[in-house]
Amino acid sequence: MEHTSPQDLQTILKEYPVSQIVEVEEISGGLINSTFCVQTAEGAFALQRVHEEIPDSALEDMEVVTAYLAEHEFLVPRILRSRADTLFVRDHERARWRLYCLVPGTVRNSLEDSAAARSAGIFLGKLHRALATLKYQLKGSIPHFHD
Repeated sequence: MEHTSPQDLQTILKEYPVSQIVEVEEISGGLINSTFCVQTAEGAFALQRVHEEIPDSALEDMEVVTAYLAEHEFLVPRILRSRADTLFVRDHERARWRLYCLVPGTVRNSLEDSAAARSAGIFLGKLHRALATLKYQLKGSIPHFHD
């Protein structure tokens, strides 16, 4: 993925209904999308350059599933629609960018002990129970994407 200049990021962010941008900082460690933390006067957001293999319909899925989970009291990253009421905007290279509320916390690539594993398992069970009642057919699957 090509380097994105601060000016490019500012141009992309103007397409979203967010207040004054205070700071934009790249978040490293992602495996699929380039991600930036955007601090504004109203809070923090995550701006992502969406990988070209991810279909637009996956962004629609994200909007539906996260709205459903939020209704069931899960803290989830809610995608923001652009000023043009779209789920993403395109930059000058035609790459897609999405913006969503940043969920505070710590990203872990592994579990440090059995208590953390138990906690993760309990959460995963709650998530599966909530999603079991969602009446929605996902549209954005990519065969073997996580293989």
